[in-house]
Amino acid sequence: VGYHCPVGFLGESPKLGRWAAQIGASAAVILLMLICPGPALPVEEVVPEIEYEYYDVTPEEGRSLYMSLFTATPIFHEGKNYAGLTKSYFSYRYQTLEPLADVCRVDNLEVKTRCVITLPRLTKGDPELNKAFDNYLNKLRGHELEHCRITTYHASQFKKYLAGIDDMKCQRLAKTVKTEYDRVNDDLNREQINYDKRTVHGKYEGADLNKHLSEMVNSKNGSQPKAHVSGGETSISSGGTKGSSGGLTNIQPDTGA
Repeated sequence: VGYHCPVGFLGESPKLGRWAAQIGASAAVILLMLICPGPALPVEEVVPEIEYEYYDVTPEEGRSLYMSLFTATPIFHEGKNYAGLTKSYFSYRYQTLEPLADVCRVDNLEVKTRCVITLPRLTKGDPELNKAFDNYLNKLRGHELEHCRITTYHASQFKKYLAGIDDMKCQRLAKTVKTEYDRVNDDLNREQINYDKRTVHGKYEGADLNKHLSEMVNSKNGSQPKAHVSGGETSISSGGTKGSSGGLTNIQPDTGA
C-alpha cells in the first residue's frame, strides 16, 4: 500500500475539499505534510572503511621467495595457502516512522561497509628484489580493493532501494527489506566468485609474483626457482539478522601466484 501526498489537490478534489473545510485548510495541509515524506533527497553513496593488516615475509638465502611466502602466510582455507585476503562487512540499520496506524516508513537509514585487507610485507631484500615485490604487491592490493569495491557497490544499491521504498504496512516493510537483503547478498556472492574466476584471483591483473620475479631475474640474466602459493576459489558469507539491522561478510582469499 503506497501513500501519496494530495496537498496540491485540496482545492480540486471535492472529497478532499470537504475534508479540508471540516478541519480547516491550514490544518489539513500541515497534517498531510506530516504524513507524507516530502520530496526525495539524494542518497549518499556508501563510503567503505578500509583497514590493512600485514604479515611478514623474510627472504632466505638458497630459498625461493615463493616458498618464503608460502610458509609465512597466515591465510589458510580448505587446506590451501593464500597470499591475500579481503573480508568485507556490509551492514544496515534503520528506524521506522508510523505516519498512519500500522503504516511504516524507513527513517534514519544507515548502511556501512568495512573492508579488512590482509597482504604480505617483505622484511628485507636488495633494491631489485624490493622493487619486484612492490610491483607484485601493488597489483595484489588492487585486486583486493576491487573485492571491497564490489561489496560497497552492492551496499550502495541496497541503500538506494531502501531509501526509495514507499510507505507500507509495517509487517510487509520488514519482509520487503529482508527479501531485498537476501537478493543483494546472493548477487554479491555471485559477483565476487565470478570476479575471482575471471581474473584467476588477480593473476590476470598482474598479481603474479612469478612474473615479477622472472622480470627481475631476466634483467640480471639469472634464474629463479619456482614454488607456488596454492590457489582456489572460495566465497564465505554469513547473512543478516532479522528486523531492521543486518550484517554481511564476504571472504575472498587470493593467491596472486
